[in-house]
Amino acid sequence: MSLTELSRKVSYSKGYLSKIENGDKPPTYELARACDAALGTGGQLLGLVPRLQRGLMTFLPSQLPAEGADFVGRDRELRLMESFLADGSTVVVVSGAPGVGKTALALRWAHQVRDRFPDGSLFTNLRGYDPSNEPIEPTEVLDSFLRALNVPLDSIPTTMESRASLFRTILDRKRVLLVLDNAYSVRQVRPLLPSSPNCLVIVTSRRSLPGLVAREGARRVVLEPLPEPEAITLLRRRIGATRADSEPEAVEALAAHCAYLPLALRVASEWVGSRPRRHLTDMAQDLASARTRLDALSVEDDATTAVRSVFSWSYRALPTEAARLFRLLGLHGGAEFSVGAAAALFNSTPREVRRWLDTLSSMHLVSEVAATRFRFHDLLWLYARERAQAEESAESRKAAVGRLVSWYLRSATAANKLLAPAWHPPLVEGPCPETEPEQFTDYREALNWCELECDNLVAASRLAYDHGFAALAWKLPVTNWDYFHLRKRWAAWIDAHEVALLSTQRIGDRRAEAWVRNNLGIAYCDLRKFDQAFSHLRESFIVREQLDDDWGRAWSSYGLATTHQAAGELERATVYYENSLVFFEETDDLLGKGLCLAGLADLHRVRGEVDQALATLRRAVRLFRALEDRHAEGYAATKLGATLREAGRTQEALDYFRQSLAISRQAGDRQGEAFALDNLALVLHESGQREQAQDHWLRALRILDELGDPRVNDIRARLSTTDGVPPVGEQ
Repeated sequence: MSLTELSRKVSYSKGYLSKIENGDKPPTYELARACDAALGTGGQLLGLVPRLQRGLMTFLPSQLPAEGADFVGRDRELRLMESFLADGSTVVVVSGAPGVGKTALALRWAHQVRDRFPDGSLFTNLRGYDPSNEPIEPTEVLDSFLRALNVPLDSIPTTMESRASLFRTILDRKRVLLVLDNAYSVRQVRPLLPSSPNCLVIVTSRRSLPGLVAREGARRVVLEPLPEPEAITLLRRRIGATRADSEPEAVEALAAHCAYLPLALRVASEWVGSRPRRHLTDMAQDLASARTRLDALSVEDDATTAVRSVFSWSYRALPTEAARLFRLLGLHGGAEFSVGAAAALFNSTPREVRRWLDTLSSMHLVSEVAATRFRFHDLLWLYARERAQAEESAESRKAAVGRLVSWYLRSATAANKLLAPAWHPPLVEGPCPETEPEQFTDYREALNWCELECDNLVAASRLAYDHGFAALAWKLPVTNWDYFHLRKRWAAWIDAHEVALLSTQRIGDRRAEAWVRNNLGIAYCDLRKFDQAFSHLRESFIVREQLDDDWGRAWSSYGLATTHQAAGELERATVYYENSLVFFEETDDLLGKGLCLAGLADLHRVRGEVDQALATLRRAVRLFRALEDRHAEGYAATKLGATLREAGRTQEALDYFRQSLAISRQAGDRQGEAFALDNLALVLHESGQREQAQDHWLRALRILDELGDPRVNDIRARLSTTDGVPPVGEQ
């Protein structure tokens, strides 16, 4: 292939390529990617770019967690794994029942052999058996691994296949150790396997993962409970040799009742250690009799039954307040929770509940994952739920859920007021727990809280619905709409609002139903599912007409306007914008007025009425500035830039697009950031700066692809039709 032909395919100038060919310029990471795509070399050129030139730092990843100080035995398994490595095996699967010590063994061996892998170590929890989350996707793990390998964020590909290819390229001829913990399936693991025969991958799973054995030649270690002598050794270490040796038969009984499972043994020994004056024989008898209390949890030939017995035993040793907190936490919608949420469930203060959380943590019934956040082990969370069902009355459970959801509602209200101060959601009254809601000092703090709690907020709506709090169930998603809209969390947005819709219909609150349908319509419009969008928005409009809710009708009309505009029905969009604007002007609703003006200006621009579009947009910007709504101002800045571009005022257009880009990034508005990048790329391309344009389009594509935004296809279309730039799928 000639230099001229290569220049056309990769959209780099012939002169630039000639300088690289002659050694006058170093090759860049971006050029290597483009050449790999054009030549079909599958990442080989990328691997040849010097590390520092690719922006990679010189430090190596070292992600292995610390191994447990009380690891016992497993000599046979360790020798077996060592023999696998000596035979040249590159993938070792450790499988077995929950609580059997798979992770502990994997980490033990990983630390023993890590010095043989001088290029670093990687670790991830694949969440294969997490009751509150789906197993983590390989795409997300690859993103984390590539960052750990010092790949710049803007150089990480968007698709799983591309990330896996880059991952394999970087690890080619390297000696890296990987531990993939808690895998759910072969599909989850396979994209994470390097191709280098010098790497070692240790996988743990409750499944045997036969596909890895058959196709990748993985070697398998099936982990059984500890042999009795090793189980007793573990107990002796944790409760003290003197005490254990004084009642050896009781120690044997304790180990047997724990089914020799390391998890059960550790929880049991913690409880024994906290009661130094109790006889071990009595405690062993207590554990033996626990089976009658847990018959409903028992399964024949299921070793986890013993684990539940140990949980029960530790639970019953808790102080009254800590035990009640433990079971109430079982009502929480997610395994991870904050101190504030726990306090709401307990109807107490964060300070008091923190004391009992520390008690639970010290007995390994919950784990502290951050300064104010805790997490259940999956089996313990299930057990706590069962205890709540068994020991709390229906009235008590309902009251606790009401306090929790009300706390989330009030906290979400505080957060969303900072995210969108000009917005006025419906009333948020509900049961008022003693616990104060979260308070936020600034925008970023509020946004971070919403990010952490997003899944819990959706789960809280379901809890409210299930426990008869229909009003809370619809108010929570509607209150959190600003966050959903800002971050484009469409799945959570729709899931929560579907629950909200059922709630409004259950109680016959048509005004609330109209709000929920309005929000659903906007979500579906964003996703370009116009049939669903129009269905919800029209129903919302009809209901509000029937209720003589003029303000609500104006917002439904605005939603219909934006949806008609997105669907290309400009005349209908104009009518709905103008109808909404009349009411917003009468009521002096500045936000509604500004948004309608921005929409109408867009329509003027499309019709070629540039002067009218600019005048209308400047009116909108003045309103947004009066509201101090930077997010809305950034939205208008993008439209101003687009209009100035149409008018041929290139530099002014660039200034507005850059302003919009800065505002969007500051606000955490990733879709707005992508739109600003797209528009910047158009102007740069038209002014002959094609390399920069392509870079901006690729950044926009990555963002929209990660969001799951259907507009990503628009960017792909631009890239595929801009004078020799290859289609995105070929890059």
